[in-house]
Amino acid sequence: MSVDSDPSAVVSNYWDIYNSTKAIVFFGTPHRGSDAAKWLDMLSTITSNVSGRPKSRFAELLQTHSNGLLEISEDFMPLASSFSIVSFYEEYGEGWWGKVIVGKSSAVMGLPNEDDIMISGTHRSMCRFERGDKRFDAVWRAIRRASRGN
Repeated sequence: MSVDSDPSAVVSNYWDIYNSTKAIVFFGTPHRGSDAAKWLDMLSTITSNVSGRPKSRFAELLQTHSNGLLEISEDFMPLASSFSIVSFYEEYGEGWWGKVIVGKSSAVMGLPNEDDIMISGTHRSMCRFERGDKRFDAVWRAIRRASRGN
């Protein structure tokens, strides 16, 4: 479903949510996909062949420049200017291979109302905080700023 430049079709279905939302915070969200998704897709294919269950389309959707992600982005863009947006992206690669799962170029949309912040951690650890973690303080400040619209 593409709403083109008229977001009313999406907004009418979710008016209460749209009207109540001031800010949106993304943590390592692959807006433009992830190269790591091709490995996930291959694993999904193998699992499907072994188990006889249908293959998940999730890994396919997350691949770099997938049509599904493009459609989601096209639907979101007309709505995006209504919100303060914070996009966090990971600093470090994952596991022994050291590969960043969602790089800055995919995690950040490049919108004028978007604050992009690198967070020390991998894709899996960027949202996990210990007591007294300075990363949490930085995240909390960004969320407070966004919720106030500055």
